[in-house]
Amino acid sequence: ALSQFYLASRDGMAATLRLLEETIRLDPDYGPPYALGAQCHVYYITQGWTDDRQRDQAEGERLAHAALERDRDDPTVLWMAGHALGFLTHDYETALALLDRSLALNPNSASAYCFSAWSRCCAGFPEIAIPQVQAALRLSPIDRNIFMFQSALAIAHCMTGQHEKAVEWGQRAVQEQP
Repeated sequence: ALSQFYLASRDGMAATLRLLEETIRLDPDYGPPYALGAQCHVYYITQGWTDDRQRDQAEGERLAHAALERDRDDPTVLWMAGHALGFLTHDYETALALLDRSLALNPNSASAYCFSAWSRCCAGFPEIAIPQVQAALRLSPIDRNIFMFQSALAIAHCMTGQHEKAVEWGQRAVQEQP
C-alpha cells in the first residue's frame, strides 16, 4: 500500500485504500493500516479529490481512532492519526499531544516533524513549525515526500510574515510535485 500512497495521486490513494482494506481484513488488530487509511482521506480532502467531503472526513476520523485503539505506542500510528485528527476534527489539543508523543518515541522521524509542523500551522503556531520542518529536512534531505516538507515551510513562513521565504519554499514544493 505504501508504494501506491507515495505516488501522491488520486489513483494512488484509491489503490492504497483497496490494499489497506485487504490488509485490515487479514489482520484487523494491526494499527498502521488504519492510520495510513486516515491519511488517504486527508489527502482526498486537501487535494480536492473528494466526491463527498463529509464521508471522507468521517471515514478518516473513524480510521484514525481505530488505529489508536489498536496501537498507542507506535510512533508512525501516532503521527498519522494525530495529523489526521487535527485536520479532520480541528481538535488540535489531541492532535498535538499525539504528535508530541510520536516525536518523543521516535525523535528521528522526519515525517512526524513534518506533519507536526503542518498541525502547528493549522493550530496557529507557525513559529514552532519552522524549526520542526527544518529538522525534517535535516533528517531526510531527499525524502520522497519532500514537497510536503517544503510546502509546510512555505505556509509557516507565510504565516509569520516572511513572504519572500514563503514564495521560495512554495516554488520548490511545486517543482517537486506539481
